[in-house]
Amino acid sequence: FLFQPIPKKNSFAIVTNAGGPGIVATDAFEREGLKFAQFSEPVLHMLRENLPAEAAIFNPIDIIGDASPKRYEFTIKTIFGLNNGTTQGSIEEEDITTHGALIIMSPQAQTKPTDVAKLIYDITSKSLSDKPVVCALIGGVSMVEATKYLKQHHIPCYRFPGRAAQSLKGMVKYSGFLNRKNIEDLEVYHFLDLNSINTGVLGSKFLSIFNDLYIRVESFLFCFYV
Repeated sequence: FLFQPIPKKNSFAIVTNAGGPGIVATDAFEREGLKFAQFSEPVLHMLRENLPAEAAIFNPIDIIGDASPKRYEFTIKTIFGLNNGTTQGSIEEEDITTHGALIIMSPQAQTKPTDVAKLIYDITSKSLSDKPVVCALIGGVSMVEATKYLKQHHIPCYRFPGRAAQSLKGMVKYSGFLNRKNIEDLEVYHFLDLNSINTGVLGSKFLSIFNDLYIRVESFLFCFYV
């Protein structure tokens, strides 16, 4: 994710044109601790009014198998609040809850993977300077050209949703590291009487400090000798 912006919040959307990969991606999100964006009513209304009745508008969004590049474009722009000023309606900034997205494509008759890849790059490069987008292109040979295009334009692209979810998890962890507390802001504990120290409490306090600094502690043991 070297070329992607770091998300401000752990709040992501999944857009897919097939139910199966959407389920796999959902499981991967839960496994990696990624949170699903809860779409506001204005976003849901716009999706409901403009997507086919068979589409699933709640996160993850399934825009179904006959999804054209235009449908992908509309959906991606809607969840990020980029369709304002169009005939579809308007979404206020406070109604935007999505801080990144996983876009899934599987081979379908009307998908046109390379066209979708180009519009993904166009949207992200022009309008999403602070929100990451990663892709999972499932379909082998039929996705080669689209995959090549995305990688050339620094859009993370994977063959399976699980790897894409891991990439987003890495961004979330890095975001937490960047926003960690400064060590001078952490609470400092002074003990005057070592004999009165509760080792269990002391250990939990130190673990809390390590967690605030995003330092991983595999095992933690305090030994006191009287």
